[in-house]
Amino acid sequence: MMKRVIIFLFLFIAMASHGNLRAQTIAVMSPDGFIKLEINNENQGIGYKVTTKEGVIVESSSPMGFSFANAPDFRENLTTELLTRNMVDEYWSSPTSSNGKIRNHYNEATIEIREARNPNKDPIDAAGRKLQLIARAYDDGVAFRFIFPENFSSDSILITQEHTSFGFASTDSCYWAPYDDFSYESLYRWDAVASAKSSSTPFTVKKQNGAWFSIHEAALVDYSEMYLKPIEPKASSFESALHLWPDGIACRSKGEYRTPWRCVLIANDAAGLITSNLIQNLNESSSIVDTSWIRPIRFIGIWWGMHSGKYSWSEGPKHGATTARAKQYIDFAAANGIEGVLVEGWNKGWETWASNKTPMQDFLNPTNDFNLIEVTNYAKAKGVQLIGHHETGGNIPEYERQMEEAFDLYAKIGVRYVKTGYAGPIIPKGMPHHGQYMVRHFQRVVELAAKYQICLDVHESIKPTGLDRTWPNLLTQEAVRGNEWNATYKASLPSHSVTIPFTRGLAGPFDFTPGIFKVNHSPLENKRIPNLVTHQLAQCVVFSSPMLMFADMVENYERHPLLPALKQISSKWDTTIALAAHPGKHLAVARKDGDSWVVAALTGNGSASLQISLSFLDGGTTYKATLVHDVPTSSIDSTKQIYGSTIFRVSKNDSIPINMLPGGGFLMTLEPLANGVANASIDSEKSRYLINAPKFNRIFAARPIIGENRISHMAVGKGVKRFTPFNEQYPASGPTALNDGIRGSLDYADGFWQGYYETGLDITIDLGIPDTLSKVAIGFLEAPSSWIFMPDEVELAYSRDGVVYQIVSKQSPNPAKSSNPVLQRIEDVTFRNLNVVARFVRIRTKGDNLCPAGHPGAGKPSWIFADEIMVWRK
Repeated sequence: MMKRVIIFLFLFIAMASHGNLRAQTIAVMSPDGFIKLEINNENQGIGYKVTTKEGVIVESSSPMGFSFANAPDFRENLTTELLTRNMVDEYWSSPTSSNGKIRNHYNEATIEIREARNPNKDPIDAAGRKLQLIARAYDDGVAFRFIFPENFSSDSILITQEHTSFGFASTDSCYWAPYDDFSYESLYRWDAVASAKSSSTPFTVKKQNGAWFSIHEAALVDYSEMYLKPIEPKASSFESALHLWPDGIACRSKGEYRTPWRCVLIANDAAGLITSNLIQNLNESSSIVDTSWIRPIRFIGIWWGMHSGKYSWSEGPKHGATTARAKQYIDFAAANGIEGVLVEGWNKGWETWASNKTPMQDFLNPTNDFNLIEVTNYAKAKGVQLIGHHETGGNIPEYERQMEEAFDLYAKIGVRYVKTGYAGPIIPKGMPHHGQYMVRHFQRVVELAAKYQICLDVHESIKPTGLDRTWPNLLTQEAVRGNEWNATYKASLPSHSVTIPFTRGLAGPFDFTPGIFKVNHSPLENKRIPNLVTHQLAQCVVFSSPMLMFADMVENYERHPLLPALKQISSKWDTTIALAAHPGKHLAVARKDGDSWVVAALTGNGSASLQISLSFLDGGTTYKATLVHDVPTSSIDSTKQIYGSTIFRVSKNDSIPINMLPGGGFLMTLEPLANGVANASIDSEKSRYLINAPKFNRIFAARPIIGENRISHMAVGKGVKRFTPFNEQYPASGPTALNDGIRGSLDYADGFWQGYYETGLDITIDLGIPDTLSKVAIGFLEAPSSWIFMPDEVELAYSRDGVVYQIVSKQSPNPAKSSNPVLQRIEDVTFRNLNVVARFVRIRTKGDNLCPAGHPGAGKPSWIFADEIMVWRK
């Protein structure tokens, strides 16, 4: 009997050691021991879990695997084996920083994942396909990627789906932006993770204990971009989703194949996220040996005039890119020490862009009123770089046909910086903007540009994934809702500025095109930026971009009192410190360039009062502090922009109060003073600034929050009966959003508007008891550029018993459905002088819910956005 027990025990140990007969966990710890990534083998599948010493970050119910078009899924009957462990601690430099060193410090495990060919057989005798999982843990997060060996398949690898999942706690909250197939130019929304829909990454999450983390990817090469798709019906769980080729394949390859890294950035607070280098660290070192030609640059350009409607890109009477105007901008840049000038619209073919024609840009020949050689030589003589421009309109085959010759032309005439654009549906038709086809294209562009020693600013791009470490000529990218939205028809509220550093900004540098001084830029058309000029100035520092555009027209910079402050802002930084951070509300950073520092801060839709310690300054050194700040008389509604300017001395022992209005900002440059020379006048300015700070704080705190318009009426909080459901993409606060007492703003994604797509609105409010009503109103948003229109007809009916309804009136607020692209308005449809007794109030919209003739979406379904049903008694 004893012999049989011993034999059984021996067999059990032998079988269990091969993995799939018992749970196995392989852990990788961060160098500081705070973060742990666990790869587990449970229920014959592979999963992972991310924890810190303070709790779980990503839940253990997060499995991994792949589906293929030409092979069975790789998800079940899997075992794991630890192959190697490794530790790396190194430093590397970026040519976009003068002398800053970036530490790359991690622990790593290489794990083999093997599939059993037949689950009924012993895995020792039935070994099947296998791949490797590389798992890393850093002090600021974790990451893992898969490597398919050359012999993984006898045929091509045709991935249709990657099953990496992310399980969150039900108490987690998140910033997410709707996934789309264009350019990541949506507004971010703050929600419970269970309420988020398919989202782009970075996907930034706050834990209930105050910790923050963000999901993203790194080293995206020859793969499809990832977005996150909710796993139904699980709450708070998401799965990686990939953009597909027209034939349903996500990624195709032969031979050894590496996926991008799946990353989780982790910090104790929000400030810790924005100083992370995890995404860049996960990329390979520079493929460019001699990087001496890669330099950060600040530039202006003939750009804002086109977006604000003053100039046109194409030839004609309003053409912006003329030889004379280019020279005007070059003269201004040279006179003010700005290194570059961007000239969009210099080339032939613009008449085919954003039209019903196939975009056919000519990247080799200038327009008749622009002399490329003359302008380039003029810029050289002035010591200014001309920045080239390639707008593809999405026509990839045509661009690739001309691309090398176009880069060669620029290299020969001395143009070393190029801005590219992809504004339009991708050609070949059916190709997604962010699928493997486009990832391959963008890689070809950056490598070819490097061959000709050209630096890039890529608009409508794939999102950054740290490739600027491997290809440092990729200086910046857009992939963000930037200032151009403020020029046309859909302005972004200030909260956007203090959200994107914690979301899109975590992916890498972004070209937001900040620095608009004339915020009330088109008063006759009622178009303005809902920021103070201090906000626009501070954006130039808070938003990091080695190709930094000061975006306003030169006539708005000339002789402006803030021009000296703008000129002091650098495009390269050695050190960044997050001083105060509250996503969506405020952010303050300090950045160092050489011996000087700049402190910049932004506020969102409300005011903010911060106390900033200068303890990061060098000891024993006195600094000249030059401040630009908000003052009580400032207002985003004012035509004239008012701000304060103050100069005094500081040292590392000082603490500076910063008061900012809604949509406001702050900028302080700190320059070392020789021997700390005393100056009575600036010392008195310091005293005056510090004494006034508490008073200003009280004044600023009383300012109303932008976009949060509360209203009182008798329907607030009453019961709701709904006959048509709202669209899940725009739920606002849910079933009671239309009578919560908060009005929406011109920002359709501010969280107060409820969207109805294809269907009309039909909703009934139960007031609880009958009452005599005098007036009923409902607010609608019209934003044709976003396919949001006023309803054709609005009908009001009432009832005492909720069964029999009587129609009171019908109104047609906008029967013509204006397709004017600059129109954006809020309009209340109001029913007055009612004098009816009712308990139930019903509002219905009627019409075809289609975009009108002349609109880009003519004949296609449109949106209705409603924000508040208001009821008043007599």
